[in-house]
This record gives sequence, structure tokens and C-alpha cells, in this order.
Amino acid sequence: MSVTCFTVVNSLISTTPSFTPCGNLNSTTPILPCCDGVDTCVTGGLCFHEYSAVGESGYYASGCTSSDVSDPACFPRCQDEKRPDVVWNTTAQIWHCCGTDSSGNPNCGDPTKETFAAPAPASLATYFKITSGFVATSTSLAASSTSSAASSTSSSPPSTPTTALPSSTAHSGSSRSISSGAAAGIGVGSALAAIIIVALVARIIVLSLRKRRRRVEAITISMEAPTRTHELEARKVEAPMGLQEIGPGR
Repeated sequence: MSVTCFTVVNSLISTTPSFTPCGNLNSTTPILPCCDGVDTCVTGGLCFHEYSAVGESGYYASGCTSSDVSDPACFPRCQDEKRPDVVWNTTAQIWHCCGTDSSGNPNCGDPTKETFAAPAPASLATYFKITSGFVATSTSLAASSTSSAASSTSSSPPSTPTTALPSSTAHSGSSRSISSGAAAGIGVGSALAAIIIVALVARIIVLSLRKRRRRVEAITISMEAPTRTHELEARKVEAPMGLQEIGPGR
């Protein structure tokens, strides 16, 4: 699809047929600067032509393939001026928008106060040279149109009946074997679970044996206590009787 270029002069946006995009548009570069005629597209959002007329510097602010000329990809510069021409200030090391004379022709010898940052002329690099007959296209716009058409087609009812896949085919993906890594993980998890279970069972057995031993000890103590009590009482009774037998002999 062909692409339109927009320029801004005196704050008025207009389409400019003489301007051509600096390349073809795609999903990576959906917006590009535009330059006039067969001029050269250089970095910094500028255009360059070698046939500079009187009052021109050879450089001017580029147009843009987007109607939203305030987009940073459009390098909005000198949009309030009567001309897009710009000039490099060697003293201040900055770009100025050129002024105009009484006839509206560019006068870069008397620039305006509007400035902007961009590489110096010696550092500017050419990234696209517009040739005669070049017509830029936009694959992103074409893809968007194709996508819209496909979406519109898919939303309409099918003209022929469809047959559902057999359940065995539809669920064939679920019968795939697990990977070796997953199998190893399951094996390690199962081993750990078995160790934990064995440890818990052993712990329960030990606790049960301890409780049983304590119960036996408690029963034994309770059975021995009355016997000791009877023995002490018998000794207390026998002691006075022995004293009585010794007494008369004195």
C-alpha cells in the first residue's frame, strides 16, 4: 500500500505529494520521516539537498508518514515557522530554525530563536537516498488489512458442515510419556516420601514400646507397695512382744 507524507508549515498540517518516505514501512518501523523530491534522508530527523538556493543551508526538517506530527518518531521541529529550513550554529553547537525574508524565502543567515538538538553536520549519516520513481509501501498496513479480512471471514458461518475429530484423536496429546527429567523428579520424591513414612512408623513403634514399659513398671510398683507395708507393720508388732519375754527374767 502507498504511503502519504505530512508536513507542518505555520502550524498547519497538510499532505505533501512531493515528499517521499525515507524507506518502506513495516512492523519494526511503522513511522518514518519524509524528504522532498530525490533528497537524502540523514540521521537526526533531517533532510539534505545539494542544490541549496540563496538563503538556504541545504538542511531542513523532515516531514512524517504519520498525521500525528507531534509523535517523537516524526521529529517535530520548526512547525511554527514559514519554512522547514534549519541551520547549524557553530558557536553554540546547536541547530536553529531559519528565518524568512519579506518574500517568504528562507534566510538562514538570520535564524529564529527556536533551537533543537541533533548531531552536527559532520556527524550526520545518510540512511536512505530517495531515487526517482521510488514509491514507498507499508507491509504493516497490508498485514493489518489482511488480518481484518481474515477476522471478518472467520466470523461468518461455515458453508459446509464440519466433522468432529474422534475422541481418541482429540485426546492423543494426553498419552505422551513424561520427560526423563520429570521421571527423575518423581523418583526422588517417591524415595523421600518412603523414607519419611518409615521414620514415622519407627517413631510410633518406639513411643508405643516406651509407653508399654512405663505401664508395666507402674503396675509392678503398685503391686510391691502393699507387701512392704505389711512387712513394716509386722515388725512393729513383734518388737514389743520380744521385750515382754525378756522383762520377767530380770
